[in-house]
Amino acid sequence: MTARGRVSPGQSVGTLTISGNYTQAITGQLNIEINGKGSSDLLHVSSSAILAGALNVVLSGYAPRAGETFTILTAANVNGSFSAISGSAPWPGLGWQAQYGSSSVSLVVTGRPQLASYDTYASYHNLGAGSFLLDANNNGQPNLLEYALGNSPTGNVWRSGNSIGASNGWFQLCFPRNADATDINYYVEAATMLENGGDWNCILSNVNVSGWLGPATFTESGASNGIIEVVVTDVPTNTPSRFLRLRVSKP
Repeated sequence: MTARGRVSPGQSVGTLTISGNYTQAITGQLNIEINGKGSSDLLHVSSSAILAGALNVVLSGYAPRAGETFTILTAANVNGSFSAISGSAPWPGLGWQAQYGSSSVSLVVTGRPQLASYDTYASYHNLGAGSFLLDANNNGQPNLLEYALGNSPTGNVWRSGNSIGASNGWFQLCFPRNADATDINYYVEAATMLENGGDWNCILSNVNVSGWLGPATFTESGASNGIIEVVVTDVPTNTPSRFLRLRVSKP
């Protein structure tokens, strides 16, 4: 069989079997529908598959996450490759890549998701509505804090929330900031005592990611993989005890 036009396995997700060889011409297009994790159309060729032309991805009620893989073609042997891959990106920052084996072709979701709001972040990680105070991976950091720091709320590996250092005798608070987030408030607070809840006051704030304001000084590194490293230096004080913390909230 030689395909010079559009080939779509199944009317929903399904398998189309070609007995013999399958050749996709430069004008041909293979449409692959995805409707769930690991669930996609499949073109099965009993002999050789010779590929050219386009691959078009159609999402049907499911947006795959980074790293998910779908087997879209199997054959006795595979030669050639698709000249282009089209279709909507499953999430901002993600795209498609075809991986070619000797007897199969897989479609892989690649890239880094750029989740600019907590609602998008919660949807991507399947956290549910109103989940910002929950702790999905039971690591002691609520989901909203994980979002603010650029962590995954469901993984078992995460970046430290903050660390304390010193510069010229003054405390420094160091923490990562999610460079993609657009709807989060950061507050760096200081206290001289912890009794009765502490006498916390704000020394630096970044409300709705509009810029840092306050008497404390800070530095920010350039964004790398969606993370900005923030270092905040405490204001000079004569108090014998000093405590710093990071607090985040939704606008």
